[in-house]
Amino acid sequence: MKKYKEAISQTNQVLKLCARTGFKLYEPEAELILAKAYLFQKDRDKAKNFANSIYKKAKEMGYHSPEIKAGQLLEKMDYLLKVPSIL
Repeated sequence: MKKYKEAISQTNQVLKLCARTGFKLYEPEAELILAKAYLFQKDRDKAKNFANSIYKKAKEMGYHSPEIKAGQLLEKMDYLLKVPSIL
């Protein structure tokens, strides 16, 4: 659990840096880390919120790698929601 908290803390610092500098390219990648960390912590709501945000931002930027990863994460989450014993 501690490693996820550290990952979340460090990733939030990256997001603050992106906001402060206007360098938005790494925002979707950072949010992907957060989505996965929250998913592994079984916080489906936060994970899904970040996955949706990633998908939207990546699509707006034409940045396909995070867009695809976010879509895959959302598909996995939908599957997991149908099989509650997994999480």
